[in-house]
Amino acid sequence: SIAWEYINPATRSGMKKIKTDNYPTDNAAFRAYRYAADHPALAGRDLTPGETLTGFDPDYIVKSNITSTQVSEVNARSVDILTKNYPNPFSQNTTIEFELEETKEVKIMIFDLSGNRIRSLINEQYPAGRFNISWDGTNDQGAKLPTGIYFYVLTANGQKVSKKMIYAR
Repeated sequence: SIAWEYINPATRSGMKKIKTDNYPTDNAAFRAYRYAADHPALAGRDLTPGETLTGFDPDYIVKSNITSTQVSEVNARSVDILTKNYPNPFSQNTTIEFELEETKEVKIMIFDLSGNRIRSLINEQYPAGRFNISWDGTNDQGAKLPTGIYFYVLTANGQKVSKKMIYAR
């Protein structure tokens, strides 16, 4: 059940329409759902309440807090190139592309929202070049997964890059 819902931005006059080049939208809805303690997604999790995440005076980083910046030449280009999967969302298969500048040991793994590894797509050495791999929405045992948000993570030489995808059966 929905325990909390907030639509942003809202004014005394009602919903405020936002129109910008980057994000044309009318509003954004935020929801918090209530789950029973015995819900399968919570199994084995510590449900002890912690400290609050915000307060009256949060320590946000603002321009005045930054005294200098520096561009690092080391690993300036993250794990080569990992593109967005396509199609996204997908219902049968999706393609994940990546490009390597040199020969590397490459792993591509799929994770669910809880951070559980559900599928290992690649775990081998690849030469420099552009490659793609297809994923059909199944786990390592070949079973179809439920509709949801999943993450694919490319690991090469100790560096990781991840992207999000939506599987809609």
